[in-house]
Amino acid sequence: MSTKNFLKVLVFLLISSTAMGMPKIYGKLNLSIDYDGGNGASTNSDLISNASRIGMKGDFEINDKLTGIYQLEYQVDVANNSSSTFKTRNSFLGITGNFGTIRLGTYDTPIKRAGLKADLFNDLRGDIKNITAGENRNSSFLGYDSPELTKGLSLHLGVSKGAYYETTSCLLHSPTSAAQPLGCVNPRIISATSALGAIPSSGISNLSVNRITHISFGKNISFSLVYDIEVIQFALASEQKSAVGFDHNRLGMMIPAGPTKIGLIYTTTKSSRQYSNGHDYDAYTFSISGKVAEGKGIVKFQFSNSDALVGLEQIQLGYDHKLSDSFKVFTYHTNRSVDASNADHAYTGIGLEFKF
Repeated sequence: MSTKNFLKVLVFLLISSTAMGMPKIYGKLNLSIDYDGGNGASTNSDLISNASRIGMKGDFEINDKLTGIYQLEYQVDVANNSSSTFKTRNSFLGITGNFGTIRLGTYDTPIKRAGLKADLFNDLRGDIKNITAGENRNSSFLGYDSPELTKGLSLHLGVSKGAYYETTSCLLHSPTSAAQPLGCVNPRIISATSALGAIPSSGISNLSVNRITHISFGKNISFSLVYDIEVIQFALASEQKSAVGFDHNRLGMMIPAGPTKIGLIYTTTKSSRQYSNGHDYDAYTFSISGKVAEGKGIVKFQFSNSDALVGLEQIQLGYDHKLSDSFKVFTYHTNRSVDASNADHAYTGIGLEFKF
């Protein structure tokens, strides 16, 4: 969305807010200076806006049993000046009551939310989307979150656009680097591994792949069961026939142990219709964090592995330090290696985050 269109939406909502009650304005600014290296290459540096965002949300009374809810949230690239500064994040209109909550709009799928924040480097260069698919935020989304079914247990459902496929021959072009995604001459062809962002350049000339012929609402279905009590968070989730051609299953877990938290995300991925050369793989992430400096600091370690590509691994270290409830400084180091393409990428960053 352009800045001009975003401002039009903002003005409209502020004018109409008297009928709904004043919305809450919120956001996050996260900026870091990142140093990229690896494979003996010279270090490049840049100022990065790490999914900085601004949003508004609120509720309004429909009757004594129903409450309307709404949210508009946009990702803001405050480090670059461009016409596409704003990108839609979770934005919806919904209703909530004793039956649960229904949302219509754009929203994180149940399988994405089943990660339970075990990804300690979310939105940074080491985000788990680099080693696994399934981190989906879907548009044309209808979602349902149940109330507590029994102590700690809840159900989450999502329906959005899925795709019809037909098998076709595709002449694939080789990427010029390991970081460039695999592509097809025909832009309507979707590569099964293009979301990973690190594809080997060997052996990818002529393949039989699936071509999207039609995308229809209701074909993509996702759900999760979440068990959340004081001593553990546990989630089981599945997504079928996503719009980019994958089925996923996921297990997420978070275990608090005093000042320490242990996290696990395990995801299986399979093409919705089998590709001739096979694109089924598993990926897992293990994380551990601990509070230090009288609770103001958090030390983080994370290891990820995926067999989407031979030898695809991420090892990460980080430290966050709160200067106030809304302001922190942080630093991190990520090393991503891919044996299949003999690639070794290193990312180091230091930055600031302010929440409002």
